[in-house]
Amino acid sequence: MANQKQTFEERKETALRAARAQGIVDVVQVSTSGGISLDTLELATRLTEKHAPALYEKLEARRNTQK
Repeated sequence: MANQKQTFEERKETALRAARAQGIVDVVQVSTSGGISLDTLELATRLTEKHAPALYEKLEARRNTQK
């Protein structure tokens, strides 16, 4: 998981910054009724970092073929 030397608040702030930069923070926040799940937020940002570039590339290629 994340660096164990960071406090919960530091991990939360780091994860929120990353999610905001990726534009996914609203999606993650509404996934739980009690607010933000830190583990879910960290996982979502890692998955977005890993998979979003390829998805955006495919979407762009599809748009270009439909013009």
